[in-house]
Amino acid sequence: PRVEDLAIEGRGLSVKGALTLAPKRQGLRSARLSKVRLSDENDFSAEIGVGGEGTDIAINGKSFDARPLIRAMFGSRNRSEAEVQTPKPAKGEKPVRITLAIDKLYANRGEIINRVSGSLSARGPVLEQAEISGTFLSGQPVVFRVTPVEGGREMRLNGRDGGATIRAANLYSKVAGGQIEFYALLAPDGSVTKGKLVLRNFEVRNEAALAELDSRGKPKRDGPRREALSFSKLTLPFTSDSRFIRIGESLVRGPELGASAQGIIRKSDGAIDITGTIIPAYALNAALGDIPLVGDILTGGKGQGIIGVTFALGGTVDKPAFQMNP
Repeated sequence: PRVEDLAIEGRGLSVKGALTLAPKRQGLRSARLSKVRLSDENDFSAEIGVGGEGTDIAINGKSFDARPLIRAMFGSRNRSEAEVQTPKPAKGEKPVRITLAIDKLYANRGEIINRVSGSLSARGPVLEQAEISGTFLSGQPVVFRVTPVEGGREMRLNGRDGGATIRAANLYSKVAGGQIEFYALLAPDGSVTKGKLVLRNFEVRNEAALAELDSRGKPKRDGPRREALSFSKLTLPFTSDSRFIRIGESLVRGPELGASAQGIIRKSDGAIDITGTIIPAYALNAALGDIPLVGDILTGGKGQGIIGVTFALGGTVDKPAFQMNP
């Protein structure tokens, strides 16, 4: 049976098209939806085909709201630890293959990615393969890939506007610019056995914790620092499972400040337990660590400094609590 001239209208809702149903109440066989408008951020057309090898969906149109998908990918906060489970496809579940051609894709913190195109394949809640690209409003490109490899899947994200990328994922809002390289090796159970975030040539703006420090790393007495701080590179290795994100020996460096840190983030509620050392006047301070033998004795090795301010970061991702010991 076929449904022609389908029209569903409601408050902020409009769907038009045609459906073909499988016999004997076996569900949908195909759909051609010329108009799917769910909100101002969701305005597209879709073609759906259901067969023995899975479901194929083609989405084309003006806009698509990706924020619910991003939330599903980047954490399980505000849930009890018992509810945080590693997603697994049901036995025998068939894949869903999606192709995209969207003018505007809406992400978190007001970020919009233009001219989004690509494809992805998922089996239940597990994203098996993806190749999606687009351009931020800054004009800088971003590419997201998921590739099957031996022992799991590789997830890679590369872009030339690291600040916009991190805001789009709703991870942090104070980074501006920068080139981002994100890598994660996903095990079959969904855990990250090896991950690394590298961010180059970026700024941190309006960060309250850094605003309390002057260029020597001491608490500032004549008002907060208002200008941005520049950094040349951030390296952050990590692993994760269903409960925690574990941050390894991380290092950020810039001409005025550098820092090393490690710690843990609990997924269920975003609780943070991170400790480290802020290294003031980093370019000069850490240069001593590059001197063979002498640098190791004075500073403890490359990337460290003679003078440092220890700090602790607690609270939650949404409301971090920063403490330091000058």
